[in-house]
Amino acid sequence: TKDDKVILFLFNCIEFPVIFLALSTVGAVPVLVNPAITKGELLHIVQTADAKFVISDAGAALDTVREVTQMNANIQEIFVLGEAEGFQTYNALIGAETQLDALWDHAVEIDPENDLAVVAFTSGTTGKPKGVMHTHYSTVSLMQMMRNTEINFLVEQSDVFMVFLQPYGHGGLAYALYGLCMGVTQTVIPYGAKPNLSLSIMSRFKVTVVLASPVSAHEICNYVTDNKVQVPTSIRL
Repeated sequence: TKDDKVILFLFNCIEFPVIFLALSTVGAVPVLVNPAITKGELLHIVQTADAKFVISDAGAALDTVREVTQMNANIQEIFVLGEAEGFQTYNALIGAETQLDALWDHAVEIDPENDLAVVAFTSGTTGKPKGVMHTHYSTVSLMQMMRNTEINFLVEQSDVFMVFLQPYGHGGLAYALYGLCMGVTQTVIPYGAKPNLSLSIMSRFKVTVVLASPVSAHEICNYVTDNKVQVPTSIRL
């Protein structure tokens, strides 16, 4: 329901923007969390954000969520991407027979300047993770700011984006939403993908624009140089 905090304990995946926008439609607040954090850090975030629901990857991430749920009774339900016995799955949710018009019946009135759109938690490098709160107004303002920067004049709707930044971070979320706003095609890079896989995806999907952190860009450049392989000719930015 409106204002419910929902932790997204997810690595980069194609379901992420669908989940994010669905939560925004009903007025719930996605809480972005790095699935690689410790259970102590996740417990701190659950308590700080007063989260009631978690959407998690299966595997090790889900094990962490299970342990934290046992320590904090505030979590009402856990939803899982993939298959996990005893949990409601994402596939089951989207597979339910629902009329599209009925979905919009759950849309709520939003106060853009005061209602939260997302809470993104820091990595906790210098202390406990801290939640950065963004209203709907500030989130849309960020997209508008990005559209008014130099990069916007270089991007075309026919472009294919490759975003290396993970969506649970501020930068990854911004670029993911920016791509949706611009109507471009986006490729999804698996967490921890090696340079050879990234280059293969670039080539297969004819990626034209690469958005990466300096570390990721440096890693790919070194791989290209050391292995004497060619960067796909489709890349222009």
